[in-house]
Amino acid sequence: MSNQSLVGLLLFVAIMGVTVWIALMGNRRARFDGVSEVSATEQAALGQAARAMYTDPEWRLCNPASPSEFDQHVLSVLDSIETNRDDIDARIEALREYLKGLNLFERFKDKQKLSLLYGNVAAGLVSGRMTLGRRQLFANWRMVGRIAPPGEGNISRAPRAWIRPLVNDAGATVPAITGQPIRGVLRLGRTATSIVAGLCFAVTGAMIAYMVRPDTTLVTEWFFGIFVGTLILYRTPLTRLK
Repeated sequence: MSNQSLVGLLLFVAIMGVTVWIALMGNRRARFDGVSEVSATEQAALGQAARAMYTDPEWRLCNPASPSEFDQHVLSVLDSIETNRDDIDARIEALREYLKGLNLFERFKDKQKLSLLYGNVAAGLVSGRMTLGRRQLFANWRMVGRIAPPGEGNISRAPRAWIRPLVNDAGATVPAITGQPIRGVLRLGRTATSIVAGLCFAVTGAMIAYMVRPDTTLVTEWFFGIFVGTLILYRTPLTRLK
């Protein structure tokens, strides 16, 4: 193997290594396994939005003047979320245990109420720009959703324990949980993102190959090889885009 071919191979390995590293780090941060990316104010906004919806007379889920025992459990969870207390996990578990002790009809009725609360607040979280803080709040909120009927909470993407804020910025202004998506921003799906990434890496690799040896056949092989390799890489479970 010539020195030029060796240099080109090393550059290709370096590019693919960076791709794997970026994908793995993105996956790690997306899981929020103990790393806080949210502020106390953002979490308080989540609790306030959930309480406003749950006690809204139009929804007829809870009468705050005379809440049922189930309502009291739900409101206690929202209180802890809003005030960032250290008993959020305990209150979520108490809610779960309370539901287990109900008869079939009562459990079904209360889980439907919880499902409505979870679904509407979750929709508000994902309707705005998905910052790292919002992604973590959404992951945390799934801990409440997985108590609801099956399929609501996506257990595999919920943390094992509520990840509390590391930043205490009480009083700061944050976007509303029910904010609308930013207009004019191109949002690509997973397949389109994979294709765009593949093209970018393939063009870069082809340019490097041309600088190493200006051979049309070699450049073409590098382009299609990197493009197909990147598509396969991004579509495997290890580095799949979420």
